[in-house]
Amino acid sequence: MKSFRREGLGDLLPIDVREQPRKVLKHLYNPSERWDSLIEVRVEALVAEARAVGLVETPGLDATPEPKTRGTIMLQRHHDLHYGPAYLQALAADTTRWAPQTTFGAARALACSSEGILIAFDRGPRSKVVTAFRPDLPFSNVQVMERDFALEARRRWSNSVDRSAQRIEIDGLVDALDSNQRDLASAWRLAVAVGRSTLSDLAERTTLLNTAAAELAAIDPAIRVELLAALDECTPLDALAEAIQESDGPEVLDRLIALEDTVAAAAALGERALAERIIEDTAIRATCIGPEFISLATFAEGRAKERASVLSLYWHEVGAEIVANCVRLAPPARSQRALSSLPSVWLRERLAAVGAAFAELIAGVSVAQPALSSQARSREVVAEGRVGSIGALRAFVVDRDHPMGLELSDSIKRDGGRWTFSNWQVDPDDDAILVVVCATGPESSAATLSDLFAEGDSQVFDAISLMDAR
Repeated sequence: MKSFRREGLGDLLPIDVREQPRKVLKHLYNPSERWDSLIEVRVEALVAEARAVGLVETPGLDATPEPKTRGTIMLQRHHDLHYGPAYLQALAADTTRWAPQTTFGAARALACSSEGILIAFDRGPRSKVVTAFRPDLPFSNVQVMERDFALEARRRWSNSVDRSAQRIEIDGLVDALDSNQRDLASAWRLAVAVGRSTLSDLAERTTLLNTAAAELAAIDPAIRVELLAALDECTPLDALAEAIQESDGPEVLDRLIALEDTVAAAAALGERALAERIIEDTAIRATCIGPEFISLATFAEGRAKERASVLSLYWHEVGAEIVANCVRLAPPARSQRALSSLPSVWLRERLAAVGAAFAELIAGVSVAQPALSSQARSREVVAEGRVGSIGALRAFVVDRDHPMGLELSDSIKRDGGRWTFSNWQVDPDDDAILVVVCATGPESSAATLSDLFAEGDSQVFDAISLMDAR
């Protein structure tokens, strides 16, 4: 395969050879990504060759063949002849924009080519590609122009890297208005741009938003119906589930942003119920995001602060489920390291609005498993941990019936440097239970758990135990 190089990035290396067959199956062969215009052969012909050696239907073939089989050799040949040169040439082009994507580490970057290819890579003396794909479009079942891929990729790229939220909104509005066509694709861009934008004291943004909102209101009713049908189908949900299953971080983030676009478009069209349903469905899938991607929770927190209304809700819900699942699945030591990078305010918000079960603890507290009580329909919660020598101990239970916390400080006993919490029974049908044990400072005047959170003193919490009571 031809070698490629770019100033500032050095030699450009292809995707790891072990991953190449899977990426060819997932992206090059995927008809919705339309790679035909980027390579010198029809993708249908490549798929026919793959089927001839026993590979199954596309896209999303059931499994990548074992190494050194005829299928794998075929896939790697298609990578070296077509897919690899296409994404490496795109990354090498001076017109391709790239920026750090620090969500996945200091060396990670994301590039966006003028052809609409998104390329995640690790920078170094020799930069290595991690994945390369074209964005999924919610209207791919209709005629799609190459310009649609380019504009979609640019918006996804802008929202994935560290760029000004204000600049992203303005660019989105400009792109949405820069078209004389009034088709499904242009209606989609208008809806996303309007849904992502907010009125401000910046005259440029306000003028653009008012213009875009007026054009969106004037779209053909038939196009509106078609657009709502595409939003209702919500194809990025399946793509998100697939990316999570494959532990493909850059593509998980891309699908989360695609779903944010879908929520924004639904909200702009006045379909709040649809937007909330998409948020709920996305949050359910986010419960499967593993501890290796705890950094996505930090990304979600940042977006929740920047966004308004329904989009802030979207990122809050997604972030909460990521935190919940990462704490549930990670070994204790790893949980402590991973969660230590999250701002304390984020954890406090999640604790105050707990809605999922947690199975591991943070802050070095050990928790005993809930013990079966003598009653068939309930279990007794028994927790224990270490505590410092100063401060008064207080205990709270947060569950479905007490979302803001029920104080049960009488149920906690202290013996030297240890504490034990007991005498609380939980119904197995309850979604979850969270036991919070706090060592308050001598100056604390908090009357409730929320007041403790609001005090903002990081020394207030000597111990927090999180546990699954299902």
